[in-house]
Amino acid sequence: MKTRILLALALCLLATSTLRAETGPGGSVTLPLEEYLRLIAPTPTPASSAAFPPRTHLFSNGRYSLEAGREWVVVDGRVDLNLQAGGWQEIPLLPSGVVLSEVTLDGRAAPVYEKEDTIRFLARGRGNHQVRVVYHAPLSVEGASRHFEFRSVAGAPGTARLVLPGSSLKIQTLPSLPLDTSAEGGRTVVRMPLPGPQGTRVTWSPRSADPGLAGQANQQKARLSALIFHLIQVSEGEIRNRVLLECAIQRNQVDSLVLEVPPDAQVTELTCPGLAGWEVLDRPSDRRIHVALSKPVTGSLTLNLTLETPLANPDSTWEIPWVGLAGAEKSKSWLGLAASEALELTPVDSSQTIRRTDPSLLPPQVQALGTLPPLLAYEGSGFPWSVRVESRLGKHLPLLTAAVDEASGQTLVTAQGKTISTFTWKLRNNQNQYLKVQLPVGARIWSAFVDGQAVKPVQEGPILKLPLVSSQQTGQELQSFPVEITFVGAETGQAWLGSVLLEAPRLPGVPTSQFAWTVLLPEDWKALDFSGSVEPSDEEPFLPDPPALVYEVDSGPFGSNEKSEKRKSSQDQPPSAPPAALPGVALGAAETDGGAFSEEALESEPEEAPQSAMAQMVQTTSQGSFPVRVRVPVAGQGYRFTQLMVAEDAPTLRVLYYQPQLLEAVWWGALLAILALGLRFTDQPSGWKKLVLAATVLAFLGWLLAGTPGDVLVSGALVGLALLGLAWLIRQRRWLLDTFRYRRQRSMDPGPACPKEEVP
Repeated sequence: MKTRILLALALCLLATSTLRAETGPGGSVTLPLEEYLRLIAPTPTPASSAAFPPRTHLFSNGRYSLEAGREWVVVDGRVDLNLQAGGWQEIPLLPSGVVLSEVTLDGRAAPVYEKEDTIRFLARGRGNHQVRVVYHAPLSVEGASRHFEFRSVAGAPGTARLVLPGSSLKIQTLPSLPLDTSAEGGRTVVRMPLPGPQGTRVTWSPRSADPGLAGQANQQKARLSALIFHLIQVSEGEIRNRVLLECAIQRNQVDSLVLEVPPDAQVTELTCPGLAGWEVLDRPSDRRIHVALSKPVTGSLTLNLTLETPLANPDSTWEIPWVGLAGAEKSKSWLGLAASEALELTPVDSSQTIRRTDPSLLPPQVQALGTLPPLLAYEGSGFPWSVRVESRLGKHLPLLTAAVDEASGQTLVTAQGKTISTFTWKLRNNQNQYLKVQLPVGARIWSAFVDGQAVKPVQEGPILKLPLVSSQQTGQELQSFPVEITFVGAETGQAWLGSVLLEAPRLPGVPTSQFAWTVLLPEDWKALDFSGSVEPSDEEPFLPDPPALVYEVDSGPFGSNEKSEKRKSSQDQPPSAPPAALPGVALGAAETDGGAFSEEALESEPEEAPQSAMAQMVQTTSQGSFPVRVRVPVAGQGYRFTQLMVAEDAPTLRVLYYQPQLLEAVWWGALLAILALGLRFTDQPSGWKKLVLAATVLAFLGWLLAGTPGDVLVSGALVGLALLGLAWLIRQRRWLLDTFRYRRQRSMDPGPACPKEEVP
């Protein structure tokens, strides 16, 4: 028996080794039949190896943290995401309209977009991921209660932790959920499960504001009374009602108030202590404002309210917008009406519950609501009341928006008749964009400065427009700033006897209170008369301290050529910086390094005659090398003129003058005339009497006319008479000698004595 068992085992081992044996590349394998059939049988495909999974993604394990603020609830959610398909997948998150703040996938920002009223993002990579979503849910206020709508990410189930401000709150959810409430640091923390795809509405309110707990221990209703102060400011297009409401709350607490206003009134401002929010509800007859408080209030409460009502037609009759406190047992109102300058208010009628009073009797609370003084005043008890007013709009008149306090000018007239002027206005400007300046005919502007800054004038016909700045406000006054222009006038020519018309710039629409004008005439000009709109001033002309000017002056027949100093030396005046000289203009003085002028400079002659100064200035200007700020050279005779209240017309000055050449011609003319007319008297022995009489009369006239052209005329006539007397003496020398001899003989020979008369 044992031998058979051993033989069977040996055969099995032999069969197994044979099965595993290989016979080379072309060999064969021997297998049992059952093993062969099992190997060639078809293998069934498992159900889990389908071509596409039933869902591309799954959300699970949502964890949300919510914190309520004054107007929004911040939702911070973290959700697990399982992607079961490869490639990019489109994952829906939240419905459209949600204020989304942040979306991340595995800590990285995910691309977000909106499609089919759903906010979606893209993700790829099979396996588990973590999604974080932060968004803001709006917070609604109804009285003392607040609520918001909460939605989970793609309806994923999970848990939420909500933090609410305040304590002792009554919290409700819809649908109803189990809540775990606790107090932490003056705040209420609520933990709750989430139902899944269904949204959740969370509402909370103070327990003391709950209608079921209203009132004190005796459950009494609060009693309200109000003092309402109105200041109605009426303008051309609207009626603005500023309201101060002092509310007294007795016997209980309130967490909300209701105000009644006209249906067309718009609430622009509402403030009060502990204000949680307010909402406007329209009704057919009026408009109600629901004011919600953050906590119940008792005692006193003050509200500030501003209403604006459109005024379509200023020339009409309208009703004053009213304000009332709904539910008040007692109410008293004071009204003050103020209007703009162009509106005239006339009371029409009022209800029996309100009466007209004197504006001075209004409480100070009304006066403190605005700056305009009330024109009409009313006082009434109860509510509602009605007051009708008629308004009439007058015509606005244009007023000054710019004015010049002081104006000063300096004009240099050269011997050739050319002028260069600088004018400075101290201007107060409110809203003008430009200062309009009209220069004299033929004038050309060189420079312009506004408040010390160079500006570019704009040409508009004959008017120059200088860009302006606004004056600085100091209290109720506007500060002035300087406006300066420099221009060269048209050439007027020169003559021995003539006149020069000088015109200041004209400022259309801008009056000048005080105007001062300094005119510099050539030294060899003698002014005969000044005429125009300006008046000569007794004050010394205002001139900057210039370097001393030294040049030759021809004194004519009364003296020789000499150098004379026409300005005071710097030793007689306080030291000051000399004005900037114009390029190419020789002033006849040199400045030392220390800023003073040396005596050698005062004694030296100028390089060029003063008559060529203006020609050099014009030439320099045409070469483009003129400085930015042009200064008028100081030379010649200075005269000062003033004018008060310069309005529309520009100040003008006409100078009548003469030159030394005219005096020389008059002198020689008088001399020749006397010689021509007096030669006939030299033939008469008694002509010397006429010559002496004429010389006496002319000398007296010369004394009266000292320093005038008449003096020159008399001096020429006197010289002519002297020459005529000399000629008369020469021509009458024989007669003079014979007369002298005859008179001498008579003095030596008394002649025969006269006979004495006999006395009878």
